[in-house]
Amino acid sequence: MVRTIVSRHDIPAESRSNTQRDPRTPDDYTSRLLKYVPTEVIALYLTLASLIRSGQEVGVSWEWFIFLVGVIATPLYLWRLQRVRKTLQLVLSTVAFAVWVFAIGGPFAQLAWYAPVYGGILLCIYTFLIPVIEA
Repeated sequence: MVRTIVSRHDIPAESRSNTQRDPRTPDDYTSRLLKYVPTEVIALYLTLASLIRSGQEVGVSWEWFIFLVGVIATPLYLWRLQRVRKTLQLVLSTVAFAVWVFAIGGPFAQLAWYAPVYGGILLCIYTFLIPVIEA
């Protein structure tokens, strides 16, 4: 699967008018959802977080460190390995990673104001709304 979002703006108008065929079709809601959520980086974060939690008491600073690594790794991974060149898609995917970590708790769980319900609500709303945007 090509990871870059294909929007109606990416397909020339001539192709849409059926005078010339372009093999690409704009991504639908579900395809955009799958392409926006950086599952590989989320899996990396979950693996590293569980390794940290299973070890000796290492402190919350390691959780913030792997969160920061994930925030930096998301656009780099999508840009270098998946060849995504759309800035908006890179930004939305990076925010999606942060929202997923926030929903899981991660280092945010150590903050006095954090409650798991906030993460759950934010995750539902963000995941529902981002596919509406065509990068």
